[in-house]
Amino acid sequence: MFEFGGVNDTYIFGLLKKLEMSQIGNLANAGSVTFNVDYLPQFFQIASVADAVTIDNLNIVFRGKTVVNLGDAAQIQALFKLENYGVLAASSLIANRLMLSDGKISGSCTITANNGAATTPAAYENSLGISSDGLIRNIVTVPVIANGNLEFTNFDVIYFLPTNVDYVLVEFENGYQETMTANEIEGLYASQNPVEGSGLVNGFCVIDGLRGDMGQKVVSAKIFATGANVDVVSCNWQTV
Repeated sequence: MFEFGGVNDTYIFGLLKKLEMSQIGNLANAGSVTFNVDYLPQFFQIASVADAVTIDNLNIVFRGKTVVNLGDAAQIQALFKLENYGVLAASSLIANRLMLSDGKISGSCTITANNGAATTPAAYENSLGISSDGLIRNIVTVPVIANGNLEFTNFDVIYFLPTNVDYVLVEFENGYQETMTANEIEGLYASQNPVEGSGLVNGFCVIDGLRGDMGQKVVSAKIFATGANVDVVSCNWQTV
């Protein structure tokens, strides 16, 4: 049995017969658009299959609570790559989609996306079925103040630019702790995941808190910044 985003394969494959795919509109031509729906879909998908996602601002609010709030094109591109193994060759043709919940959940939802390109790709909601546990994603940028530090726990993934990272104190699920440089973080992630260049994904260092071989699952990471702030994208799960 495997898990993705905290949802196991028994649950996922049991819902395949309830698959739902609906177009909710199109991204605006070099502009912003808001999709208003009466549910939070399991996935938000862009039609630019295997192409770089051109969204430079993405905000999703469900029942008055922010689910996703990212305002940087590079961060958003990295997120879609991490979600869809987009670091593979373009010939792999993997759709650009973002998991938002463990299943469709009723309630007021707004999805606002600013398209940085002169294109109008279709936007879809894709759900495998109704949520059973009321789990939703929380994807936001959290700053680590210059010359300070901040500990991250209970995440499925965090990622950040290596610039201005002094070091990271990492704790693994077996209780072992290690102080790691940004280069060592890159090496750890590259040992278990597809990457670009020297171990980065879209230029970002990535720490995987969901998957990990032979006790290498990371349960906490304290990031120490030097010189300037380090913006960390934190992805985790919460109940509605």
